[in-house]
Amino acid sequence: MNRTTVLGVCLVQERRTSARGVPYALGWVVFRGMDRYTRLPIVGHGVLADRLEAVNGRPVVLAGHLRERSEKDGSSRLQVVVEELFPVEAPIFEAPLGHPVIDGYARAEVSGLLALDPKPLRGATGLRVAVRLPQGAGYGGTSFVNAVVLGDPPPGVKKGRRVYLAGALRPRQSDPERLTLYASEVWAAPGKAQEEEEEVAYG
Repeated sequence: MNRTTVLGVCLVQERRTSARGVPYALGWVVFRGMDRYTRLPIVGHGVLADRLEAVNGRPVVLAGHLRERSEKDGSSRLQVVVEELFPVEAPIFEAPLGHPVIDGYARAEVSGLLALDPKPLRGATGLRVAVRLPQGAGYGGTSFVNAVVLGDPPPGVKKGRRVYLAGALRPRQSDPERLTLYASEVWAAPGKAQEEEEEVAYG
Protein backbone atom coordinates (compact mmCIF):
# COMPACT_ATOMS: atom_id res chain seq x y z
CA MET A 1 0.00 0.00 0.00
CA ASN A 2 1.45 3.34 -1.09
CA ARG A 3 -1.31 5.72 -2.11
CA THR A 4 -1.70 9.49 -2.09
CA THR A 5 -4.70 11.65 -2.97
CA VAL A 6 -4.35 15.41 -3.44
CA LEU A 7 -6.72 18.31 -4.11
CA GLY A 8 -5.03 21.47 -5.34
CA VAL A 9 -3.99 23.54 -8.35
CA CYS A 10 -1.67 21.87 -10.85
CA LEU A 11 1.42 23.89 -11.80
CA VAL A 12 3.73 22.41 -14.44
CA GLN A 13 7.33 23.59 -14.08
CA GLU A 14 9.01 21.90 -17.03
CA ARG A 15 8.87 18.96 -19.41
CA ARG A 16 11.75 16.59 -20.10
CA THR A 17 12.52 13.28 -21.81
CA SER A 18 14.12 10.41 -19.94
CA ALA A 19 17.16 8.43 -21.14
CA ARG A 20 14.67 5.77 -22.30
CA GLY A 21 12.88 8.33 -24.47
CA VAL A 22 9.82 8.63 -22.20
CA PRO A 23 8.46 12.18 -21.80
CA TYR A 24 7.70 13.40 -18.30
CA ALA A 25 6.47 16.60 -16.69
CA LEU A 26 7.65 18.05 -13.37
CA GLY A 27 5.71 20.49 -11.22
CA TRP A 28 3.61 20.87 -8.11
CA VAL A 29 0.12 20.61 -6.76
CA VAL A 30 -0.38 23.73 -4.63
CA PHE A 31 -3.01 24.22 -1.96
CA ARG A 32 -3.72 25.78 1.41
CA GLY A 33 -4.59 23.25 4.06
CA MET A 34 -4.72 23.60 7.85
CA ASP A 35 -3.65 27.26 7.48
CA ARG A 36 -0.43 26.27 5.75
CA TYR A 37 0.59 26.89 2.13
CA THR A 38 1.90 23.73 0.46
CA ARG A 39 3.70 22.96 -2.83
CA LEU A 40 3.69 19.19 -3.21
CA PRO A 41 6.23 18.10 -5.91
CA ILE A 42 4.75 15.86 -8.61
CA VAL A 43 5.92 14.04 -11.73
CA GLY A 44 3.85 12.54 -14.55
CA HIS A 45 5.26 10.12 -17.13
CA GLY A 46 4.11 9.41 -20.68
CA VAL A 47 0.50 10.31 -21.40
CA LEU A 48 0.19 11.76 -17.89
CA ALA A 49 2.77 14.40 -18.83
CA ASP A 50 0.33 15.58 -21.53
CA ARG A 51 -2.58 15.52 -19.09
CA LEU A 52 -0.67 17.57 -16.53
CA GLU A 53 0.11 20.22 -19.13
CA ALA A 54 -3.54 20.28 -20.23
CA VAL A 55 -4.69 21.22 -16.70
CA ASN A 56 -1.80 23.57 -15.89
CA GLY A 57 -3.08 26.34 -13.60
CA ARG A 58 -6.39 24.58 -12.90
CA PRO A 59 -7.80 22.82 -9.80
CA VAL A 60 -7.40 19.04 -9.91
CA VAL A 61 -7.76 15.89 -7.87
CA LEU A 62 -4.88 13.54 -8.50
CA ALA A 63 -3.76 10.22 -7.10
CA GLY A 64 -0.45 8.43 -7.19
CA HIS A 65 2.29 6.94 -5.06
CA LEU A 66 4.96 8.53 -2.90
CA ARG A 67 8.67 8.26 -3.43
CA GLU A 68 11.65 9.97 -1.87
CA ARG A 69 13.56 12.03 -4.41
CA SER A 70 17.24 12.85 -3.83
CA GLU A 71 18.34 16.43 -4.52
CA LYS A 72 21.70 17.65 -5.83
CA ASP A 73 22.57 19.19 -2.46
CA GLY A 74 22.30 15.78 -0.78
CA SER A 75 18.89 16.42 0.77
CA SER A 76 15.70 14.58 -0.12
CA ARG A 77 12.01 15.34 -0.43
CA LEU A 78 8.80 13.45 -1.06
CA GLN A 79 7.36 13.49 -4.56
CA VAL A 80 4.08 12.11 -5.92
CA VAL A 81 4.28 9.98 -9.07
CA VAL A 82 0.94 10.74 -10.70
CA GLU A 83 -1.23 7.79 -11.75
CA GLU A 84 -4.70 9.40 -12.04
CA LEU A 85 -5.76 12.99 -12.70
CA PHE A 86 -9.16 14.73 -12.85
CA PRO A 87 -9.96 18.46 -13.27
CA VAL A 88 -12.45 19.86 -10.74
CA GLU A 89 -14.26 23.11 -9.98
CA ALA A 90 -13.13 25.01 -6.89
CA PRO A 91 -12.80 28.65 -5.74
CA ILE A 92 -9.37 30.02 -6.74
CA PHE A 93 -7.39 32.75 -5.00
CA GLU A 94 -3.83 34.05 -5.28
CA ALA A 95 -0.97 32.31 -3.48
CA PRO A 96 1.93 34.17 -1.79
CA LEU A 97 4.04 33.64 -4.92
CA GLY A 98 1.35 35.08 -7.20
CA HIS A 99 0.03 31.89 -8.79
CA PRO A 100 -3.48 30.40 -8.39
CA VAL A 101 -4.21 28.21 -5.35
CA ILE A 102 -7.22 26.64 -3.65
CA ASP A 103 -8.12 25.30 -0.23
CA GLY A 104 -7.17 21.63 -0.51
CA TYR A 105 -5.47 18.69 1.11
CA ALA A 106 -3.02 15.82 0.63
CA ARG A 107 -3.71 12.47 2.28
CA ALA A 108 -1.46 9.41 2.14
CA GLU A 109 -1.64 5.75 3.13
CA VAL A 110 1.59 3.75 3.25
CA SER A 111 2.66 0.32 4.39
CA GLY A 112 6.24 -0.81 4.80
CA LEU A 113 9.01 -1.85 7.15
CA LEU A 114 10.11 0.47 9.90
CA ALA A 115 13.69 1.18 8.80
CA LEU A 116 14.86 2.79 12.06
CA ASP A 117 13.86 2.66 15.70
CA PRO A 118 11.14 5.23 16.53
CA LYS A 119 12.71 8.62 17.29
CA PRO A 120 11.37 10.54 20.33
CA LEU A 121 10.33 14.12 19.48
CA ARG A 122 8.73 16.84 21.58
CA GLY A 123 5.25 15.46 22.20
CA ALA A 124 5.51 13.10 19.24
CA THR A 125 7.47 10.24 17.66
CA GLY A 126 9.31 10.22 14.36
CA LEU A 127 9.15 7.17 12.08
CA ARG A 128 11.06 6.30 8.89
CA VAL A 129 9.31 3.70 6.78
CA ALA A 130 10.76 1.75 3.84
CA VAL A 131 8.01 1.26 1.26
CA ARG A 132 7.99 -0.76 -1.95
CA LEU A 133 7.37 1.19 -5.14
CA PRO A 134 5.01 -0.22 -7.78
CA GLN A 135 6.64 -2.46 -10.37
CA GLY A 136 6.65 -1.56 -14.05
CA ALA A 137 7.22 1.68 -15.94
CA GLY A 138 10.79 1.83 -14.62
CA TYR A 139 9.81 2.02 -10.93
CA GLY A 140 10.16 -0.87 -8.51
CA GLY A 141 12.63 -0.89 -5.66
CA THR A 142 12.27 0.81 -2.30
CA SER A 143 11.70 4.37 -1.17
CA PHE A 144 11.32 5.99 2.24
CA VAL A 145 8.62 8.04 3.93
CA ASN A 146 9.21 10.13 7.06
CA ALA A 147 6.24 10.22 9.40
CA VAL A 148 5.27 11.79 12.71
CA VAL A 149 2.75 10.38 15.16
CA LEU A 150 1.58 12.35 18.18
CA GLY A 151 2.64 10.86 21.50
CA ASP A 152 4.12 7.38 21.72
CA PRO A 153 3.61 4.85 18.89
CA PRO A 154 1.34 1.84 19.50
CA PRO A 155 2.90 -1.34 20.91
CA GLY A 156 4.80 -3.39 18.35
CA VAL A 157 5.91 -0.40 16.26
CA LYS A 158 9.64 -1.06 16.21
CA LYS A 159 12.51 -1.43 13.75
CA GLY A 160 12.00 -4.24 11.25
CA ARG A 161 8.24 -4.55 11.85
CA ARG A 162 5.73 -3.95 9.07
CA VAL A 163 3.64 -0.88 9.85
CA TYR A 164 0.62 0.82 8.30
CA LEU A 165 0.25 4.60 8.37
CA ALA A 166 -2.46 6.97 7.17
CA GLY A 167 -2.79 10.71 7.58
CA ALA A 168 -2.15 14.16 6.14
CA LEU A 169 0.95 15.32 4.26
CA ARG A 170 2.06 18.65 5.72
CA PRO A 171 5.08 20.81 4.93
CA ARG A 172 7.68 21.99 7.39
CA GLN A 173 7.33 25.61 8.47
CA SER A 174 10.71 26.36 6.88
CA ASP A 175 9.90 24.97 3.42
CA PRO A 176 6.51 24.49 1.70
CA GLU A 177 7.96 21.67 -0.47
CA ARG A 178 9.42 19.45 2.28
CA LEU A 179 6.56 17.33 3.50
CA THR A 180 6.07 14.88 6.34
CA LEU A 181 3.27 12.38 6.83
CA TYR A 182 1.43 13.30 10.03
CA ALA A 183 -0.14 9.95 10.78
CA SER A 184 -3.52 9.85 12.49
CA GLU A 185 -3.68 6.06 12.04
CA VAL A 186 -0.73 3.81 12.96
CA TRP A 187 -0.59 0.09 13.58
CA ALA A 188 1.89 -2.75 13.33
CA ALA A 189 1.30 -6.04 11.57
CA PRO A 190 1.55 -9.13 13.78
CA GLY A 191 4.53 -11.46 13.37
CA LYS A 192 7.90 -10.93 11.73
CA ALA A 193 8.58 -9.34 8.35
CA GLN A 194 9.53 -11.61 5.51
CA GLU A 195 13.24 -12.07 4.80
CA GLU A 196 12.80 -10.80 1.25
CA GLU A 197 11.33 -7.51 2.50
CA GLU A 198 14.11 -7.12 5.08
CA GLU A 199 16.72 -7.49 2.32
CA VAL A 200 14.99 -4.79 0.28
CA ALA A 201 14.77 -2.37 3.21
CA TYR A 202 18.25 -2.85 4.66
CA GLY A 203 20.31 -4.39 1.88
